[in-house]
Amino acid sequence: TNVWFGAGNTIILLSSSLSAVLAHQAAQTGDGKKAARYLWLTIGGAAWFLVNKGIEWSGEISHGFTITKSGFWSFYYTAAGLHGLHVIAGAVAMGFVAVSAAKGKELQRVEYVGIYWHLVDVIWIFLSPLLYIAVSSAGVVETRDGGKTWAGCNRGMLNDYLPSPEAAWG
Repeated sequence: TNVWFGAGNTIILLSSSLSAVLAHQAAQTGDGKKAARYLWLTIGGAAWFLVNKGIEWSGEISHGFTITKSGFWSFYYTAAGLHGLHVIAGAVAMGFVAVSAAKGKELQRVEYVGIYWHLVDVIWIFLSPLLYIAVSSAGVVETRDGGKTWAGCNRGMLNDYLPSPEAAWG
């Protein structure tokens, strides 16, 4: 996995969470049009996250890192894919809420969709270290050309959970 993509997506989601909070604040003051604008900004963050994830996956898949490559890649694509589906669901829900908020209708729904969006963010905050940091700090490195190396890093607490490099790559 590419730690820079993971960090970028974390920044994107946390920034979009800010716009969700600002949408809620606007809705509380009765400014539906402003709330709708912030929701559309949040939806833009969701789209940016998904595009970034698509670019990342394209690079990984083009280098042979597919869902069938190993247990890690199965977990990675499944977990990140399920999270991506929740991002899509949140963006679609926000779109419906933004349309009604722009008309000044049902502004309480801005808060509800914001709570869901924060859940999506919190899940990413717990998921991204598993997908990007834990594996990198474990010292297991698979080169893009298919070579296999052991970086020799201290695996620390992961020692009990990760197989040796020889077992991981047989």
